[in-house]
Amino acid sequence: MKDNMYGTIQDSKLTISKVRTTKAKPITYAKIPVFDQLSQAVFQTAYEDKVAEIHFGVEVREVVQDAFDWDKEILDKTIADKIIMEKVI
Repeated sequence: MKDNMYGTIQDSKLTISKVRTTKAKPITYAKIPVFDQLSQAVFQTAYEDKVAEIHFGVEVREVVQDAFDWDKEILDKTIADKIIMEKVI
């Protein structure tokens, strides 16, 4: 379980502490939503100073796929492994 964290904001800067003081608010974090791990990534947003808490949200963003062809690479390796195994046997 995550330790409780508290924060105070002064001069637009967040200070985090494990100890709650009279001015400190609990810090909460949004749950990570379901997302497509092949084409999306989840990023934490800047904090929001709410009445009873300081909250960090999340944002799901599309990501650019790299040029690596995973299926072809795995298939080529599988074929190469099979050829090597056939030579050994």
